[in-house]
Amino acid sequence: MTKEDIQRYRYGGLANALLKSEDLAGVQESLNLLAVDLGLGDEAKGFMDGAMASEQGIATAAGVYAKKRSKALEESTIKDLGEYFNDYIGYVNAENAEKLKGVLGKYSDKTLGEIKKKVDRAEYVLKGKDKYAFKPEEIEEAKSIVRDYKPLFEILGTVEQAEMDTLIPKVRKKVTKKSLEKIAKDL
Repeated sequence: MTKEDIQRYRYGGLANALLKSEDLAGVQESLNLLAVDLGLGDEAKGFMDGAMASEQGIATAAGVYAKKRSKALEESTIKDLGEYFNDYIGYVNAENAEKLKGVLGKYSDKTLGEIKKKVDRAEYVLKGKDKYAFKPEEIEEAKSIVRDYKPLFEILGTVEQAEMDTLIPKVRKKVTKKSLEKIAKDL
C-alpha cells in the first residue's frame, strides 16, 4: 500500500466515521465519492446500488474501505505519513512546525503498524488485570513506551481528523442537494 492508497480510500475512512454517528445519507455519499476516487464507472453502478440497498450493505462497504485505508496507513512509514500530512503541519508557525516534524522524524523509519503493535502491547501490560503478571521493570518500560509515543499519536490523530473535516463539506453538499431535489420532486 502507498500514499496513493491512503488518498484513494479517504472517503472509506469518512464513511466509516459517519456510520458510527449513524449518518446514513453521509455514508452513502462518501461511498459514492469513494467510487469516483476508485475510478468505478457505469459498469459498477449495479454493484454500488446493491451495496446501498440495505443498512447492512452500506455498513459492509464502509467497513471494507475503512480497513483498506487503515491498512495503507499502518503499512506506511512515519516519514511517508509526515509527507502526506505535511500541509496540515504547515498550519502552525515555523517553530512549532519544526517541533512537530522533530517528533515525526524521531520515528521516521518505523511503520505506523509497528508502532501501534508496540504501544498496544505496552497498554496491555499497563491494564493488566493481574498486577503480579508483569515485573516492575516491564511496567515501567510500558509506561515509558506509552509516554514516548503519545505526541506522535496526538499529531497523527489531529491531522487525520483535519483531513476528514476537509472531506465533509463535499459530502454535506451532495446530501443537501439530494434532499432538496427529493423535496422539489414531491411538490
